[in-house]
Amino acid sequence: RIMTFHVAYACDENYIEQTMVSMASLMEHNQTHKIVIYLIESKIGRESLQKICHLVEQYKQSSICIALDDLLKGIDLTLDERHPKTIYAKLFLDQVCEADRILYLDSDTVITSSLEELWKMDFQDAYIAGVAMPYTTDIKRKLGLTSEMDYFCDGIVLINLKVWRNKQVAEQCREYIMRQKGNPYMLSEGVINTVAGEYRITLPPKYNLMSTFLLWNAKQIKELFDVSHFYTQEQIEQARKNPVIIHYLNELYIRPWYRNSDHPYRDEYMKWREKIGWDMPMESGSRSVRTKGVIVLNKVLPFSWFCRIYRLVQKRSR
Repeated sequence: RIMTFHVAYACDENYIEQTMVSMASLMEHNQTHKIVIYLIESKIGRESLQKICHLVEQYKQSSICIALDDLLKGIDLTLDERHPKTIYAKLFLDQVCEADRILYLDSDTVITSSLEELWKMDFQDAYIAGVAMPYTTDIKRKLGLTSEMDYFCDGIVLINLKVWRNKQVAEQCREYIMRQKGNPYMLSEGVINTVAGEYRITLPPKYNLMSTFLLWNAKQIKELFDVSHFYTQEQIEQARKNPVIIHYLNELYIRPWYRNSDHPYRDEYMKWREKIGWDMPMESGSRSVRTKGVIVLNKVLPFSWFCRIYRLVQKRSR
């Protein structure tokens, strides 16, 4: 039976390459199903939109473009240089998609296999499903979460739009942002984690293979972030060997669209970059001073020493 996957991206002109790479990998690995792509765009030029539409048409799939300003109308946000307001689009997808569920993907992702198993997941009464990040009890407490509840990365989330509409979750998100004066703690991720509360389903890490899972093992991650429970080493190993979605976060590794990238899955990204015919020159990337320090200390110090320093720095930065 042919299923229809509803998938959303949100980006501006700066992430056209990455968005097209992700879309191509998504459509290539799910050709036996119908895919409707919702592109929430922020001031993307006509030429770039035409490139994206042409790519989707090549795979005989369909796309819908929605202006971000229309989606976020009436919501005042305090923005910084690092985070564009496109990150908030995922909170209001019930306005543009009438289906029962939608998968939101950040542009810096590559899909490596079928998403059918994920799409068929039983939601029950959960608002969202996502992959956990090892954040501390202190951060969870600030968001109203208990220490036992998982904190989700919101770069890849499956959203239960049926419940989202019935429970007026989008309105809850809007009100929360207003109470936070347009600058919620942990940004859109803080909003979605707070509002979802206990109505969440934790996915295996293979659906969001992040840098943390590549650099440290399960025991080290628990120690570094002072968390009592997290994924098992077996789950992390499975994610490393057979990831379904790779997430090239801006942390630890230099991302694969830079010529000096050291990301372990750089070649997977480059394969799709070549496939879509993207031939713009690649620039050099860099790490922040803080990240450089983490990488160096992680290499040269015994882990117990490194862990103490890392936790101290993390505590001060929060």
